Amino acid sequence: MQVRTELVDVKGPVGDIRCLVAKPVSKVSTARYPAIVAWSDIFQHTGPLARAVQRLAGHGFVVVAPEIYNRFEPAGTVLDFEKDRARAIADADMVDLAGLDADTQA
Repeated sequence: MQVRTELVDVKGPVGDIRCLVAKPVSKVSTARYPAIVAWSDIFQHTGPLARAVQRLAGHGFVVVAPEIYNRFEPAGTVLDFEKDRARAIADADMVDLAGLDADTQA
């Protein structure tokens, strides 16, 4: 199944939330698919996450992967596993569940 992937900014409670969105390509303009919210690990939109999102979309899902650090990192921030490990851990410590819940509702 062909998949289209794009970055979409969603209005959130404290600003835009950058989301990686992947969905099946359909010839039918009214086609509907079940959706999955795919939360990233502490490094955000890395290559492995993008591939997982695309793979799920290839099985007939719309997959939305929001960035988790939208409250304190610029949109599009992807942290490197080796170089940014301490920063990723510090950022993860700043994420609170209420904020993630509010972002999920957006």
